[in-house]
Amino acid sequence: MPELAASLVQRVFPGFVFWLALGSAVPAATIDPAYLGSRQCATCHPEAARHWRGSHHDLAMQRATADTVLGDFDDVSVNHNGITSRFYRRDDQFMVRTEGPGGDLGDFEIAYTFGIDPLQQYLIRFPDGRVQALNLAWDSRPATEGGQRWFAVYGDEAISHDDVLHWTKPSQNWNHMCAECHSTNLRKGFDAATDSFTTTWSEIDVSCEACHGPGAAHRERMLSKAGRPGSSGLTVEFPGVASGRWERRPGSMTAVRVPSRTEHLEIELCARCHARRATLVEGVAPGRPIHDSHHVSNLEAPLYHPDGQILDEVYVYGSFVQSAMYAAGVTCSDCHDPHSTRLRAEGNALCGRCHEPAHFDSEAHHHHPKASPGAQCIECHMPSRTYMQVDVRHDHSLRIPRPDLSTRLGTPNACNGCHRSMTSEWAARKIASWQGPAWQPSSHYGTALHAARTNALDAEQQLASLLGTPTVPAIVRATAVTLLPRFASPRSMSRFRLALGDADAMVRTAAVEALGDIPAEARIPMIGPLLDDPMLGVRWEAARVLAGLPEEQLGPQRTRRRDELLAAYRAAQARDGDRAESHMRLASLALAEGRLDRAEHELGLARKRNPSFIPAYVNLADLHRVRGNDAAGERVLRAALEVVPDQPDLRHALGLALVRLDRNDEALVEFASAARGLPDNPRYAYVYAAALHDAGRVSEAREVLREAVGRHPGDRDLRSFWVSLGGRR
Repeated sequence: MPELAASLVQRVFPGFVFWLALGSAVPAATIDPAYLGSRQCATCHPEAARHWRGSHHDLAMQRATADTVLGDFDDVSVNHNGITSRFYRRDDQFMVRTEGPGGDLGDFEIAYTFGIDPLQQYLIRFPDGRVQALNLAWDSRPATEGGQRWFAVYGDEAISHDDVLHWTKPSQNWNHMCAECHSTNLRKGFDAATDSFTTTWSEIDVSCEACHGPGAAHRERMLSKAGRPGSSGLTVEFPGVASGRWERRPGSMTAVRVPSRTEHLEIELCARCHARRATLVEGVAPGRPIHDSHHVSNLEAPLYHPDGQILDEVYVYGSFVQSAMYAAGVTCSDCHDPHSTRLRAEGNALCGRCHEPAHFDSEAHHHHPKASPGAQCIECHMPSRTYMQVDVRHDHSLRIPRPDLSTRLGTPNACNGCHRSMTSEWAARKIASWQGPAWQPSSHYGTALHAARTNALDAEQQLASLLGTPTVPAIVRATAVTLLPRFASPRSMSRFRLALGDADAMVRTAAVEALGDIPAEARIPMIGPLLDDPMLGVRWEAARVLAGLPEEQLGPQRTRRRDELLAAYRAAQARDGDRAESHMRLASLALAEGRLDRAEHELGLARKRNPSFIPAYVNLADLHRVRGNDAAGERVLRAALEVVPDQPDLRHALGLALVRLDRNDEALVEFASAARGLPDNPRYAYVYAAALHDAGRVSEAREVLREAVGRHPGDRDLRSFWVSLGGRR
């Protein structure tokens, strides 16, 4: 396993006292006596350690040495979009000369390697403790597969030094974006006063204690009890691994788990890193439920397609929890060895462990020639997407191909992933011919999510139906309750109440957020009880939406509870004070509490952290509106447009400010730009049409509405306006 050498640590953390143990040297600030280190674990668990060494977890991050660097640093120049970067060696150091933070060329030492296959990235450390990932990476695949080359992870996209995607910007910052999942026992260590990091860890990769929890108590327990029954002393026990087995019963083509799985500890442990999520609390020992330590993203655009298939890089958890396998009790280690991270079998043999090969691995089932690509289970049931140009990821929702949904929803399907010259209608007919004349494709939740995304007339009804169906995956129900408010009518209120009491914390969190704008007299009795929810994510969301309500309304006990939760929430945002998003959350909280000066301060910090962060400008302009100073709001928005020209949200906000300043002709230009730039936002079309109407340009307003209603048929405001101007209902 790679170790952090004392010489490197002294360069990275000057002035720190060092402690040598088990052949590694770490900064004193990282020493946690509860964590032993993987070498100590290996003395009693040699077989597990043998499998782990050399795994993707072991090699998740390494000190840059001749043994760990895979890229060609033999004075190689790479030209990308007019910038020539040179990779070279300086004694034992690996160096790159490339465009730096201010746009000038500079020489930077590679401090760490990041990942191993199919690509390896390189991390550069700055004096303020920031560690940044280069946009140029090494393709570590064999040359026969197109590898052994330098490439840009964003392809041909031109990225200048002031672009949010430039390697020196927050989007490429290891301390926040990557470190938690590539290290063990990480502490981010951001200091707002100095705008710097002192990030620490126990081990610089995903070691034993990253998954099993700190080992000191375990060692103590094992030494004192000599293996007698009882707790192992670890924070994580895996009862499901040892207590369950998969049985294929007579006459059944698919195995069932005996006994049924009643816990998801292992899956949620993996989800800490293998999910698109945000960290709520830092340094949580493994074993805590995922919604008690992280906020998991739902099936929102642009992360997922409307039917739940992966779109952006969302990793695995969000797709897997949609699957029938998850519902049946399958867990990560049923398919993946948890120590080596390798599959437990190759090809169709893996699926054949539970699914009868004579039935499923046959042409009668897959309708493709044996040994052809179409005969491979994953080709149909785990279609892939490629991220960072070379990193192929498989969708873990393990779904049946649905080209019929592609025709209706515009979603991809596995059939046309291979048969690209054919239409989805052709693929749907082909599947129908295999199934027989009586076959009908089943209903799918993607239809409801697509209806909501496109503002269909029956979106409310379809979303409410999902929320009333407990067999629908929880992540789908959470997505449905998030989408419902824009269509909700009084008949939807029972569905919100149902979601607030859902067994899954993800649904409860989404329901609390969805009800954040209802009147206080309704909000308090519905959300107040969730201040004591078992999951931290739910409690924090409840406290946030109850912020600013006076004690006379909320009651003294709930007020105290809310304020305790908000104090912890603020501390968490301060921990992530390097991020514009955290200051935006603090500004929103301050606004809810009526502290306008504090809100303005936080919005200023958000802009400082990320000058391209649009919400900070829009909300600051709106704060000036609240204060009656739209001229100041106009200045803020025009300054933002200098940074991000022609951004629709800024144009729309500027138009509103100009209307309040009685400069309607200028406002109309901004509304037009916003509506054209973001046609999927029905509100922008509505406001543009209203501005045209007020300017006496009724026929133009009618045309804007006609097109917008065609795009968003379920938007009540658009349709009402359209009808008022003579349009058909």
